[in-house]
This record gives sequence, structure tokens and C-alpha cells, in this order.
Amino acid sequence: METVRTFLMTLENMFRVLFPARPSETLLNEVRALPHNPRTIELAGVKIEVFLAYREPPVRAAITEAKFYRHPRAIALLADVLQDEFEPPADVLVVPMPLSAARRRERGHNQVATVLSAAGIPCTADLLLREERPPQTSLAHSERAGNVRGAFFVPKAAGVRITGAHIVVIDDVVTTGATMAAARAVLEQHSPASITCVAFAH
Repeated sequence: METVRTFLMTLENMFRVLFPARPSETLLNEVRALPHNPRTIELAGVKIEVFLAYREPPVRAAITEAKFYRHPRAIALLADVLQDEFEPPADVLVVPMPLSAARRRERGHNQVATVLSAAGIPCTADLLLREERPPQTSLAHSERAGNVRGAFFVPKAAGVRITGAHIVVIDDVVTTGATMAAARAVLEQHSPASITCVAFAH
């Protein structure tokens, strides 16, 4: 029995050497809860409710791990924040910020929809779609508004569901607000009763 235990420990140590944990992953193992900082900000002419400060290392780690690695701990931590801070009424359509088809294939999921699901919050992912454009994070701040202008569209059959509805658009991170403003502008063309903009972090 001791020989088996020693063998398994050796294998585990070898795995750690060959595949060391990412710094953001290591940090998450030490975090019990993300530091909440709920507030309303205005970016690109749009008021956005945010719950976390992206400058906080645990917040950056959770968002990175949820987005690129679908890390269960990161998703759970972000879901806990939503459960504490975000209670949309039953008649609201919660729309996760869409990814382009290529980006979704690359990541294997829409991280916002994944966190909403983990938090038990239903979302509607087919009302707003996104064309392929360069990632916002690869551009200078001055280039971001132009990059997302015209990037979003509402499928023909979805427009009638937006008219007269209360909509919440939610993203993981806002920086300049250009993406949120572009998404909101497209939804407004279909005359919703209201649009609320939300992000996990800024």
C-alpha cells in the first residue's frame, strides 16, 4: 500500500513540474470570496452597474480563469458575486454580451453565460449576436469604439421579442465602455421598454 501511495505522489509531483499551475490559478486557490465594490459608472455615455474592481488581483485572476480556462473555482467565485449583487426581476431578459462564432469556438463557451448559469440566473443568448472583429484588448483605447461599431446585430426573428421588453445586457469587464455602448445602441433600435447595462468588473 505504501509503495502505491509513494508512486502516486511521485506521479503528482511530476505532473506539477511538467504542467505548473498558472499564477492566476494559484492565486484563486487562496481566495475565499472576491472583494465586492458595487457602484454605477458612466462610460461612453452609458450608465453601467459594476460589482468588482478589475484592479484587484483576485478579480483579475477570476475573470481570466473563467474566460480562458473555464476554471470551476473562478466561475463559482463570480457566481457568488452575482447571487449577492444581482437579482433581475422575473420579467427581465438577461442578455450576456455575445462573442463572435470564432471566439466562442476558441474558448468553448461564453464566459458570461457560464457564470450566469452557475448563479442560477436564466439568460437569453440568441437576441444579440456579434460579427468577427479584432479583440478589444488588442487595440488602443482610441480604436475601440470604431472596432465595435456595427459589430452587433439582432437576428430577424428576435426583434419582436425585444420590443417592449425590459433588457439587461451583462459583460464580464468594461474598460472604455465602447462595447457596451455599441451593444446597447443596436438593442435600442428595436424599442425595448428599458435597457440596463451591467458588468462584473471595471
